[in-house]
Amino acid sequence: MTNPTVAELEARLAAAAAPPIDPLAHVQALNDLAWALRGLDTARAHVLARQARGMAMEHGDKLGQARAARCMAMTIRDQDDLHDVFDLAEEAKRLFDEVGDLAGQAGSRDFLASIHEYIGDLATAMPLALEALSFARASGDPIREGYALSNVGGILAASADFDAAIEHLELALSLFERAENPGGVGTILNRLAEAHRDAGHPERAAECAARVMALGREIDSEFLMSGGHQVLGDLAAARGDDDEAEREFRASLQALSSVPASHLMGAEIRIQLAGLLIARGALAEAEENLQEVLQKVTGQAVSVVSEAAAQEAMADLRERQGDAAGALAHLRRALALREQIAQRNARNKVAQVEARAAMEAAKKDAEIHRLRYVELYQMQSSLLEAEKMALLGRLAAGTAHELNSPLGVLVSNTDLVSTAARRLVDLAPAESPDARRLARVVESCRQTSEQALARIGTVAQSFKRFAQLDQAEQRVFDLREGLESALALLRPTLPEGVVLQAELHDVRTLEGWPRELNHAFLTVLQNAVQAIDGAGTVTAVTEQEGDTVVVRVQDTGRGMSQEEAAHLFDIGWSEGGGRTKMRLGLSAAHTTTRRHGGTIEVASTLGAGTTITFRFPPRNRKPAG
Repeated sequence: MTNPTVAELEARLAAAAAPPIDPLAHVQALNDLAWALRGLDTARAHVLARQARGMAMEHGDKLGQARAARCMAMTIRDQDDLHDVFDLAEEAKRLFDEVGDLAGQAGSRDFLASIHEYIGDLATAMPLALEALSFARASGDPIREGYALSNVGGILAASADFDAAIEHLELALSLFERAENPGGVGTILNRLAEAHRDAGHPERAAECAARVMALGREIDSEFLMSGGHQVLGDLAAARGDDDEAEREFRASLQALSSVPASHLMGAEIRIQLAGLLIARGALAEAEENLQEVLQKVTGQAVSVVSEAAAQEAMADLRERQGDAAGALAHLRRALALREQIAQRNARNKVAQVEARAAMEAAKKDAEIHRLRYVELYQMQSSLLEAEKMALLGRLAAGTAHELNSPLGVLVSNTDLVSTAARRLVDLAPAESPDARRLARVVESCRQTSEQALARIGTVAQSFKRFAQLDQAEQRVFDLREGLESALALLRPTLPEGVVLQAELHDVRTLEGWPRELNHAFLTVLQNAVQAIDGAGTVTAVTEQEGDTVVVRVQDTGRGMSQEEAAHLFDIGWSEGGGRTKMRLGLSAAHTTTRRHGGTIEVASTLGAGTTITFRFPPRNRKPAG
């Protein structure tokens, strides 16, 4: 489903604002339009969100207030106090928690984590990012999960754990690419470019930056363009190409001019540009850029890293201007800030180690739960399959018994009818053609009945062989008998247009449990039939390949993808008729085959059918227990 256009959202807002007004619907319409406009018309988005927040507070709409507060925080302009960003974001987080909105809980923490990460407060950012990831996964939203992974990766990169950062970011990139979300793809590529740059991979960084630039132009994103220019500027500066670096930094700042809170993101770029300008003697322009940075960040705890870098650059500038006292004042301020940063970095290191330990513990717990889950269902499937096989065996044996008793009577009566028909022919007068004709009809019916009874007898014998209740549990057997029985049982149930073929060549006998193997063959044959839409063919083949007995079940059905084929024998769930039930049959067939020391393989192509291949060792090899 596509998102509504801005024009559609404008129309919804107009309708919601018309009397009689439903306050909750009005708040939702305001929030929807504000969210859509946050990257297009930031000022109006902020006004709409503020209006929605006020109305939501008036009517006790906590979810509406949370959405509005988050949008307000994301659309604060340069002239506003940065602390308002955090106050509003914390308000949104608290309200989303109160109403239990998983997407909101993830999104609000994501936003807070991204801001804390940018200003260098990693000790606060990492727990928020991990919480966001947990909520995102609980919500089942791959887009939200991608952004949460992005924040975790960014924080790891800021901690110089580049391998882990790149791993998280590439996982996020795959989520966004599968969801065909260009904004998310661009954000992750930007972060990957920065991570590769800082990790000392300039070629990979340039490749990612180029992709960011191309995507930014494609979707008209100034934010992406700015990030791409900045990375390219950093790479140019690192290789000593100051002219190219200056051009890229200026382009990055130009792109940021229309981005919300650009002072926060632009401070680093202005400081880098100022450093290049100082180096080539353009002191006036360098001072203009640094003063703009200091005007925005001085005294704000949220921007201590930017202020320290700006103070150091100003100290260098004043020294070049011959103002030693001014240079000393800026340097003292920078040193004080660096001390604060060092203390915070120490706290960050501790928090980072604790967070990594928590992540590893969570992974181990998840693996333990997964293994317990798999073990439980494997045990349950084995019990259910054993019970089902026993029930099927009893049913087959009972059916064979119930058929054999009346079958014997019918065969005996048919013999009597045959004898009586012959006597009637002998006794009928020659001059009575009607009597003789009636006798011939009786004989014809007797022959037809005899053929039908023979067929019923064959089916009854198939039931008996399939059940194998009159044999030892483990013995030497010819698997073709069980396969023939399974085919005989399946034929009467075939849908119209489906043909069942058999090419059963001579094979060596096996040692094992024939009843279990019969059930495995029947399960695979049934699945092959069910895979055919309309007309098609299922073929069962037995052949000897050296010492190995091979059974193939081929169908001309729908086929399946490689991913589906890889999980064909897993325990799973299926839905149908309004019910959900566990799929056990193919998993049990796999288990039975392994118990006989064999293997079971699947080869399939979408639209071209599937082949299931059983391979069994010779009978002198002990079956797997």
